[in-house]
Amino acid sequence: MPRHGPWSAFTDFRAWVPDQNGTWSARWWQNHSFVLCAHGGGLDPSPRAVQAIAAGAIPIIQHSPLDAAYSLLPVVFVDSWTAEALTVEKLRRWKEELLPYYDDPRLRIEVIKRLTMDYWWRVALDGTRAATGDHSQLKDWS
Repeated sequence: MPRHGPWSAFTDFRAWVPDQNGTWSARWWQNHSFVLCAHGGGLDPSPRAVQAIAAGAIPIIQHSPLDAAYSLLPVVFVDSWTAEALTVEKLRRWKEELLPYYDDPRLRIEVIKRLTMDYWWRVALDGTRAATGDHSQLKDWS
């Protein structure tokens, strides 16, 4: 599918394609800094965000009612999918800000732990801090 416009020189679109084992593969994300995670139409506005993080790419998601939960992960929030929301300058700044969560082994381990059901179960049992926006203890990456 041909791409045109200011982003065409440095973007790549991939549909989900089953690999040989019949599982969904996102290995190509490992070669990209960012993944745009548009609303999938279900309850979770950004179902690919967790998969992008696991693959080592920074998800860019649109603000939603789940911002409090996603703010506990190294993601980028945008108000809209406009060129003004996704400038090259912003991409550079976001990459500089969030890259340590993907490159630093200590931080990466913490990020991966936050992708587990065990972590989110603790969040739910801990007074639903993610729902209330009180991230004082949960946001601590150290």
